[in-house]
Amino acid sequence: MLFPKKICLFSGFTGQVTISGSPVGEVLVKRSFEFEGKTTEEEITTNSHGYFTFESVWTKTPVSFLIQFVVQQRIYVYVNEKEYIIWGGAKLIEDEFGEFNGKVPKNLVCKLEEDIRRVDMEIGAIGTNCYWE
Repeated sequence: MLFPKKICLFSGFTGQVTISGSPVGEVLVKRSFEFEGKTTEEEITTNSHGYFTFESVWTKTPVSFLIQFVVQQRIYVYVNEKEYIIWGGAKLIEDEFGEFNGKVPKNLVCKLEEDIRRVDMEIGAIGTNCYWE
């Protein structure tokens, strides 16, 4: 049986892009996510101090308790025509901030000089070079 429910496809957050501890200003950050066969992309530019903000993305859709909720998520940064992936994985929890174990991320910094590492969540894992409290 299907029930209409408001769900969060990608939680909003503010972050900072750095290379070797220095802010990377005025660069493109692209967020991409796929849900139910539809891919959505959003682009923003960091400010002069390397900060960017994405708002949460919501939808209302019929949800079955028999089907696993999943949203494929990616975030890329483009510096001097070079692409860096800073976030990749599958959101498996419908609630806002499910990607962050249900907590609002604070002091999120994405370190472009670092390799992507696995971060285990309550359900699933992501690959990222971002750190947060």
